[in-house]
Amino acid sequence: MLPDTPAARTLIADFSRAVVLETAPEELDLFDELIEDYFSSPLPARPSPGEGPGGEADDPLGFGLSETIAAVTPAAAAMASAVLGYLLTETVKATQEESAAALKKKIKALFNPETQPGGKSEPAKQEANLPLPVIGAPAGPKPDEDPAPLTVEQLQQVKRLARKQAVQFGLEPDLADKMAIALVGALALA
Repeated sequence: MLPDTPAARTLIADFSRAVVLETAPEELDLFDELIEDYFSSPLPARPSPGEGPGGEADDPLGFGLSETIAAVTPAAAAMASAVLGYLLTETVKATQEESAAALKKKIKALFNPETQPGGKSEPAKQEANLPLPVIGAPAGPKPDEDPAPLTVEQLQQVKRLARKQAVQFGLEPDLADKMAIALVGALALA
């Protein structure tokens, strides 16, 4: 889950705006208000007592246009939040695995002089040359290294997760698919 911080809200809003721009540009004028509404209540709206079983209101004109237009931004925000939370979790897992492998290698080197560069040497010399991890130092890729790209399975999971969020917000499956594709595209271009 993504923490509720100003930086996280900015990320969610930025990716949501990209999805809305791609799938419902007519909603951009209302975007700031709708995204704030989402942040204050991030759950899908429940049908009110005057609405039918499918969530449609008993609109005398039969259009229901306001519900359709207003649904895209909160759904896009829910999609972005869920997907960014998933990506954060995947990044933490990868970092933990990389850190564990590096730590295991360093610990083995303490006890096996043959794993040191240059082969066998005196243990005292090896201890002096062994770089130990610095507690509190950031793990994972160095700042100048790009993280590994998402696997095909991870990209499919991102799309499934995004689509599920849009459908939970009452959007049609076709629109949910378009929004999921738009979000994956926005992430790829980020």
